[in-house]
Parts: sequence; structure tokens; C-alpha cells
Amino acid sequence: MSRTSDEDDVDDRWTDPRDLKPHRGLMVLLLGIFGLKTCGILGIVAFILGGNDLREMDAGRMDPSGRSMTQIGYYFGIVSAILAVLGIAFALLYIVVIMATGLK
Repeated sequence: MSRTSDEDDVDDRWTDPRDLKPHRGLMVLLLGIFGLKTCGILGIVAFILGGNDLREMDAGRMDPSGRSMTQIGYYFGIVSAILAVLGIAFALLYIVVIMATGLK
């Protein structure tokens, strides 16, 4: 089957912006900030949502106008998740040390 010259000018990857999912950049950014400031679980949520949203933007299914806010929230989420894991590890280590010294 041959293509006409009109078909060659069409970009198949272009989609109408109205068909894209709205970005959640501000939500991811705020979750990342609150994850750093208060609760590490919010940072983990920002990390997961931000990663999913960035993949959706790369695939062309989500509005890319909020990409920078999503990326910053995603990075804050990573830092918050690492700090949460370290906090839990130090708390468990503290409990183990107290238990070990209290038993003697």
C-alpha cells in the first residue's frame, strides 16, 4: 500500500493537549516538601507519584507543563525516603543497644 503526500506530513506522535491527563506537579512538589519537613511517608508518596507522572509525561499521556515541579518533588521524595529509612534504622539500632545493655 502506498502513502500519499498528505499522509507523509502527519506526525503520528502529536496529540491534542486536551486529550492529555492534567499534571500533578504542585501536589508532588508539596508532598516532597512536607516529606522533608514533617513525615517521611509523604516523601515516599511524592517519590512514587513523581516517578509515575514523569513516565506518563515521557510517554506523551500527561501534560508536560508541570514537569519541573514534578521533578523537584520527585527529588525531594527521594531524599525524604532515604532520610526516613535512615531514621528507622537508627531507631532500631538504638532499641537494640538499649536492650543489649539493659539485659546485662
